[in-house]
Amino acid sequence: MLFRNDGKGESNAVQNRFTAYVVLAVQRRKSAVLRHRKEIAEFEHSVDFDGDLVWMQSQQDTDFSALMMQFEIIAFEQALDRLSKRDRYILVTRLLHRRSFDEIAQELGLSYKGVTTVYYRAIKKIRKELRGEEG
Repeated sequence: MLFRNDGKGESNAVQNRFTAYVVLAVQRRKSAVLRHRKEIAEFEHSVDFDGDLVWMQSQQDTDFSALMMQFEIIAFEQALDRLSKRDRYILVTRLLHRRSFDEIAQELGLSYKGVTTVYYRAIKKIRKELRGEEG
């Protein structure tokens, strides 16, 4: 890698869009987990049947999009699971913790170029998985 991603050019723009997609998918999964935990924690149920009916109708409207998002999240999680521990660690540390390649390189005892290579190859592997291509 000769140049850092400056956001200019088609390949950098595609990379930035994919990075944004990955961050959003992880955030959505986190929200889903937190929402699920909240639902489990609630043990008292409302006796207002009219309110429950309105809630159920609004839920039916969003069921399809929620289902599609869930499939997307599952596919992404499976793609992440297929990465090696090191690849996954570099990807998550870079995307979620927003640490620089230099910091990650120092921590893992790798060179800057080595970390960037692992990062971009991991992204390429995930893209391939999500497209359904064979390795």
